[in-house]
Amino acid sequence: MLSRHARSIAKLAIAEPRVLGLLALAWTLIGMGGARAGEAYLVKDLNPYGRFVSISWPAAADGKVFLAADDGVRGSELWVADGEPPAARLVRDLREGPEGSAPQGLAEAAGAIYFSADDGTRGRELWRSDGTAEGTRLAAEIRPGPEGSSPGDFAALRGTLFFSADDGIHGRELWALAGSPPSPRLILDLREGPLGSEPRGLIEHGGAIFFSADDGQGGRELWRTDGTPEGTFLVKDLQPGPEGSDPKELAGFQGRLYFSAGDGQSDRELWRTDGTPEGTFLVRDLRPGLAGSSPGDFAVFGGALFFSADDGRSGRELWRTDGGPEGTALFMDLFPGPEGASPVSLTAAAGKLFFRARDEAHGLELWTSDGTLAGTHLVSDLSFGAGGSEPASLAPLGEVLFFAALDRVLGLEPWRSDGTAEGTRRLEAGAGVPTLSSNPRSFIDYRDSLVFAVFDGLWRSDGTPSGTELLRDLSFGGGAGGFTGFVVEVDGFLLASASTPQTGYELWRSDGTPAGTALIEDIFPGSKGSNPSEPMAMGKILFFKADDGAVGPELWRSDGTPEGTAMVKDILPGPGGSNAAFLTEMGGRLFFAAAGPEGGQELWQSDGSEAGTALLADIFPGPEGSAPSFLTVVNGALYFSAGDGIHGQELWRSDGTASGTALVKDISPGPGGSGLSSLTAGGDFLFFSAAGETGGQELWKSDGTPAGTVLVKDVYPGPESSFPAFLTAVGGTIFFAAFDGFSGVELWRSDGTAGGTRLVRDLNPGPSDSFPEALSAVNGRLYFSASDGEAGAELWRSDGTEAGTALVEDLLPGPPGSRPASMMEIGGLLYFAAEDELHGRELWALPLGAGGRRGDANQDGRLDIADPITIINHLFRGRPIFPESCAGDADGDGEIALADALYLLRHLFQGGSAPAPCG
Repeated sequence: MLSRHARSIAKLAIAEPRVLGLLALAWTLIGMGGARAGEAYLVKDLNPYGRFVSISWPAAADGKVFLAADDGVRGSELWVADGEPPAARLVRDLREGPEGSAPQGLAEAAGAIYFSADDGTRGRELWRSDGTAEGTRLAAEIRPGPEGSSPGDFAALRGTLFFSADDGIHGRELWALAGSPPSPRLILDLREGPLGSEPRGLIEHGGAIFFSADDGQGGRELWRTDGTPEGTFLVKDLQPGPEGSDPKELAGFQGRLYFSAGDGQSDRELWRTDGTPEGTFLVRDLRPGLAGSSPGDFAVFGGALFFSADDGRSGRELWRTDGGPEGTALFMDLFPGPEGASPVSLTAAAGKLFFRARDEAHGLELWTSDGTLAGTHLVSDLSFGAGGSEPASLAPLGEVLFFAALDRVLGLEPWRSDGTAEGTRRLEAGAGVPTLSSNPRSFIDYRDSLVFAVFDGLWRSDGTPSGTELLRDLSFGGGAGGFTGFVVEVDGFLLASASTPQTGYELWRSDGTPAGTALIEDIFPGSKGSNPSEPMAMGKILFFKADDGAVGPELWRSDGTPEGTAMVKDILPGPGGSNAAFLTEMGGRLFFAAAGPEGGQELWQSDGSEAGTALLADIFPGPEGSAPSFLTVVNGALYFSAGDGIHGQELWRSDGTASGTALVKDISPGPGGSGLSSLTAGGDFLFFSAAGETGGQELWKSDGTPAGTVLVKDVYPGPESSFPAFLTAVGGTIFFAAFDGFSGVELWRSDGTAGGTRLVRDLNPGPSDSFPEALSAVNGRLYFSASDGEAGAELWRSDGTEAGTALVEDLLPGPPGSRPASMMEIGGLLYFAAEDELHGRELWALPLGAGGRRGDANQDGRLDIADPITIINHLFRGRPIFPESCAGDADGDGEIALADALYLLRHLFQGGSAPAPCG
């Protein structure tokens, strides 16, 4: 291909030098990045702040949370989060440039924060800060010169800071900073010589500092000090000899110090001490034998000491102890099986116990507990799916927990949480932090404009910067509010779930203007909010779930006025609420899952009145309930997943009557169920993912009869699963992501037959995955996010054929890509959320154009210099021109070649003939 184009250029240089000059101009414009008509463009940078590369939150003092963070420009430096709502700001750039001073070991003492840092001249030494630039200064230079003493393991006792450091003479030993003015002093040289005793794990307990150290004779053991040489001594030699018991994870509880150690007879287990040899003993051997349970991450909460441990049966899980062997037991098996949930970073804050743990569905996420089994749950799935947000650096401050977490869209961000999903939010960054995202979401077409939600409120856009405006600022300059729930059109206006610091999440109304955007009703008065969710518009009424603080989450309705906003029915009397979910309209009635007084979660119906809201079918009588989910309407019938206690979760169908509600088919006989998911309407059929009696999770369809409920195709033959996901109907075709065992997770299509179910294109050739996501039907085509292995997750388009499936634009070259999502077409523009290296995740638009005009290669509805550039990009860089259109074939010879770019250049600049109409 390249040689053919090269020959064309060579001939052109001889025959038509003037046109060659135009071609050179076009090539220059490509190199300059000009002529972007028809390509995706950033609509507006709604949040021009920034994103952190690394975050650590280890200390709080004087109402502030101090952190070491890297904003991608200055390197890791000292930051502070303060104010209301709190915002992160740089305290002082101790080491100018991208390397940073890398603060470590932050600890509070006497109202200030102490930490180690390297300013580039003194090496790593001891610093202190009060949260201001002028109050951040060197506290002590223990080892003059560029090497530094590398202080660490900080702990405070009666205003004195204790830490380990290496002065270059004694090795790493125990030091203290005391006096006025404060000065450093070596407490005791436990191990003479340059090696040092390496004190670790310093903790204040009972008027003393406890730590582990190795004096060179008895191995690493538990020591204590009152800050004097004579008051520094070994507590007990648990494992005599040079190996030592290696005490770790020291934590105080009810006048005793708890820790993990190994005495040579049992491996690392739970110990406690009162600071005396006779008061130091093993609490309980949780895992008898050589392996040991390795207890750790201790946290005092609710009159007990919680910790993580592995007993060899349940994996690493959450345990608790009252200090005695009988009171030391497994608290909760969060992830059943030998792998375990691995709870770590246990932290008490806001009257709750926070920790990070993993389960099969959510990956590593933030969890909380009130000390009961029922009150132990996932706070929020910040990174949807099994990947997890990997929360870290948990730090309590007042009634809030601060932490860092990964979001699949935003990357690493600072967060705050009160223990509820609604109260878990990103922390706003202060001015001067580059490239923070606004994360546009909840797109809706309203009066031919895009209305969407970002971090600070509700916005509207016509696709231009000047036409993109904030309808209502809910953050009041602090970033605490925002439309992060739903936005739904009802009877010509918008109803949305939104939050302010005063009201929490409540129901709002907007007519698309700033003046016409206001709170409808404070259903749960105060800052907690009623948290409206599960919206379903029926005619002029919006149904939703909300909690008024008295009866728990129940079914509500609103016509957009305060007097027309009310609870439909208190389905489950009491503070627990019925937790109405999966609200779905069929035939003018509302169907949903709810827990009533008869038992667990079952199928209910409503006509919008209290009297007309009733249980439709008690599929599994008793307290467990059938848990109806994924309610989907196809051809006037309601399909859903439910379990009757005999068949497991299987496919059910209802015509809206109790007698017409029945099991469609027991796809996987037995109590396990078929694992139904991704229920999607496609023509006259319901498509879904399920595991049959012999095969794995595959693509199925149903016409509502047992005989018509069949496996479409075993994409990954045998017992393995292809895990069809993101099922999306485009016309009569179902697109989905699946794994066939050979091509990785790729884009597939199906017409409902085995022969018509096939791989669209192996976007990332070979066994690697392209991970198609955010599948969206737009103007008869499929737009989606995927990675071809060279570009990261970028915007793709497909007409269902291999040739017609191509990358639209590489907005952020390299991994992980721009990760486009939330796609919606309005007025010839495809709006979507994506990110580039300059602006973070913001609102983008792609002109779609008519797509049928010959020569309009970029399909933006006009002929200009961008069209020959698009053809050249297609020929030399593999950029797409879609074959169902004649757009790229400017000269009408039936193929797209360099001659088409030249034809357009002659037309545009030399008065040549215009391209003929298509067809």
